[in-house]
Amino acid sequence: MVFSIAMRSVGALRRGTLFVSFFVQACLIVIAVALIEADIIPHTSADAGLDGGPLFLELIPIALLAFQSAGGMTCSRSLGYNEIPTVVLTSVYFDIASDPKITDKPTTNVKRNRRIGGVVFLLIGAIVGGWLSRSSGGMQSALWMAAGMKFVAAIGWLFWSAAPPK
Repeated sequence: MVFSIAMRSVGALRRGTLFVSFFVQACLIVIAVALIEADIIPHTSADAGLDGGPLFLELIPIALLAFQSAGGMTCSRSLGYNEIPTVVLTSVYFDIASDPKITDKPTTNVKRNRRIGGVVFLLIGAIVGGWLSRSSGGMQSALWMAAGMKFVAAIGWLFWSAAPPK
């Protein structure tokens, strides 16, 4: 709701708005991973103590990541790419399976292609994230990469050519 209202109020398709949105998303990821890296957030129940202790602090990075995810969803909707999955795959699976043009040539069904591409790339991202979480860098390395990609996307919006007037 926050991203949606903010983007609509200043113009969702303006380059500056998209830059700020992606930059804020990158900052939220950086804050979340920095909290984890600084050992402010307990990693296991043993870290939190026998009584449960401050294990609820794990909710802070989860909330930050969820909030930035809402920013990504808002951007994809604002840009008119509703068919690209940003968070949940269930509706995308349904859209692919119920597409009456599912067997059409690849050049004739762009939305189907985006949906399938989105599912494939999310699967690849999950696999890479799993490998990274098992590496010596842990899950933090995947989050740093995500923050870097969001930052690169934010910078990209600054240099994106404006659409020609219609």
